[in-house]
Amino acid sequence: MRNILIIIFFLIFNLTFSQESLPFEDYHDSSNYLKIDKIDGYNNKTTESFEMFLNSDKTWNVKYFRYEADSIVCTKNIVIDTLNRLDEKLWLKILITNIQYLPDWEKIEYKLKYNTSIINLKDDIVIFSEQKVIVDGISFVIEIKTDHDKGIYNKIRYPDPSYFLPQFKSVDEIKSISDLLKIIHTNFEIF
Repeated sequence: MRNILIIIFFLIFNLTFSQESLPFEDYHDSSNYLKIDKIDGYNNKTTESFEMFLNSDKTWNVKYFRYEADSIVCTKNIVIDTLNRLDEKLWLKILITNIQYLPDWEKIEYKLKYNTSIINLKDDIVIFSEQKVIVDGISFVIEIKTDHDKGIYNKIRYPDPSYFLPQFKSVDEIKSISDLLKIIHTNFEIF
């Protein structure tokens, strides 16, 4: 009997604190929200998660979770009491990055080709390009919904822009992701 109780306790504990059942509120009903998950490419698991959303009572909520070995080890829960100018400016700064319009990473990979040339093979002529690829690095899954501009929802996944930005400064999608992460880092000291 005691062993069964111990097993039940561990099952409940594991379900309560496992990564699959996060203690997030349902922010999808909000007209304005942003969620960013930082994904470790080695094991494809979320290592950090950030949420910012506007409640129906016009209060902004910001939540942050950091994980290690599928357990939450750090939590920040910031409830901003009133929607003041600073909060609205922060949301507008996020929208200025155009994150709500960006395509997914696969749709812009062609912009990362360099040293393109035409090569004569024995019986054929081919176009050859080099392309920068990250096999197991960090990536970000970004989900945004806004009531600005007729209401937009977008969910995208991008690798860490700090790896690509030095070489591909002209790729505006990489710059937008980088700018968004800088805004979050500057205001909340995460990522």
